[in-house]
Amino acid sequence: MSGDSKQKFTERVNEDPYIIPEKMTTGISSRTGEITEAARMIDPILSDQVRVKHELNVARSTLGVHKNCDFVGELKSSKKNTKATPHTLKLHPKKTLLSSLLHWE
Repeated sequence: MSGDSKQKFTERVNEDPYIIPEKMTTGISSRTGEITEAARMIDPILSDQVRVKHELNVARSTLGVHKNCDFVGELKSSKKNTKATPHTLKLHPKKTLLSSLLHWE
């Protein structure tokens, strides 16, 4: 990609840092769901999702943005390390204790 295209792509990633390659390729914002400029309009080489994924990783690295999957992994880890006790559970009056334990907050 040329310098201008790379800069425009990086600006687009900065506006929507957690966009996935499929949405970037088709031109749909991951934040609002609105139609935006498709990646191939920035540079024709960005018509391929594999290339878009690579360029997304490069742009995120440049911007210092961590992938959202890292955040999800941290969230799952923190839930596993949190112990549920009857005192910490919020029980709904129409739910059973078992269903509450399966979906505790």
